[in-house]
Amino acid sequence: MRVRSLLTDIDMENRKLFTALFIINFCITLGYGVVDSFFSLYVFELGARGALLGVPLAFYSVSKILFSVPAGSSISRAGADKVLAVSVICFCCVSVGYLFAGSVAFVVVLRVLQGAACAAFRASVLAVLGHNSRKSAFASVSGTFDMSFYGALGAGPVVGGFIRKFAGFNGVFILLFILCLVSLIILLLTTYDIKGREESSAVSGKSFKPGIQYYGLVSFIFFRGFGISACAAFLPLYIEQGMALDSLRSGVVLCISTVFMTFSLRPLSMLGKMFEQKNIIASGGAAVSIMYLLIPGVSGFQGIMVICAGMGVFGALSQPACTAALLEEGEKYGTGKAVGVFNMFMNMGFAAGSLIGSFVYGMFGIEYVFIISGMAGIAGCSVFLILSESNAKKELTKICERSYASKTEA
Repeated sequence: MRVRSLLTDIDMENRKLFTALFIINFCITLGYGVVDSFFSLYVFELGARGALLGVPLAFYSVSKILFSVPAGSSISRAGADKVLAVSVICFCCVSVGYLFAGSVAFVVVLRVLQGAACAAFRASVLAVLGHNSRKSAFASVSGTFDMSFYGALGAGPVVGGFIRKFAGFNGVFILLFILCLVSLIILLLTTYDIKGREESSAVSGKSFKPGIQYYGLVSFIFFRGFGISACAAFLPLYIEQGMALDSLRSGVVLCISTVFMTFSLRPLSMLGKMFEQKNIIASGGAAVSIMYLLIPGVSGFQGIMVICAGMGVFGALSQPACTAALLEEGEKYGTGKAVGVFNMFMNMGFAAGSLIGSFVYGMFGIEYVFIISGMAGIAGCSVFLILSESNAKKELTKICERSYASKTEA
């Protein structure tokens, strides 16, 4: 299906720009998704053993956390188009580096650069989308756009497995370089369109002091990242060892969530025009958390398939609304800064989920990992709703005060 067919009714001012960003995001995600699917095997071939296998992964996670805020600040100062260009160029340099990497130490350096590029890329892409979309279309635009991410993420292991079987890791890295080069060429061809509308100097110049609603969003994304990371780390182990599923069925289970999320994003993003954002975000997040809690009680292939499909659908429910709420906050406090801090908390959640999940697994067993993930998600939704209600009351009070003041003056 062509990208253009997905945009026939998209409410966005610049479809050419959206199409370019969609393809760039797909290519970058597919290329690095292919590499990440077999990264531990690649590092093993380079000679890493034991704890050293996790060092490049750890540096990558830390790099994304550390560079998220500086990337967001750079967007506010220099512009999203420039930061986006730097991130894509950095991705290209990393892809070239993989072609010539011969040691674990060099790969660690590449992973640090990859983490920095990832932090800058996601923040700048969201900023460009926010600057070139109408506020009423934030949810539908982000929902359609994220199909490029999750579609590529789901295709990565399949494409990577095919390439690696016939061409080894050299073939995988050549594919990565080609995809990054295609992204850079498309970016250069659409540079004029990407500039678009930037943040006003009044917004970008002031210090970042977000409101209660923003704190609710970062709380939600931290606990959501926690749950996703912990579940992703231990679900493969659970379905193969705990449920004794064969490799084929395990692969189907692991990809079904991404498939359902990819195809649910666009239609579910339209719900933002009919229901309150906070209710959509909380409902989707709570439903995914309940899916986590149900995993230990499921038996059989069909049962775990239903659970994972539900995780994908309900994840697609909250994702566009959450991104739309983030872009709305960005209009108040600066999109670059808002997205940068948001991504930092999300990446912190990813890191915490893996670490705490490992601890829980060692102390109590794998079933409790999913229970902790579900409880964390519900806690995040609760905090988000409490802060959202508090913000709503605060805004209502301000409106009443302004109304009273205007009547008094009259």
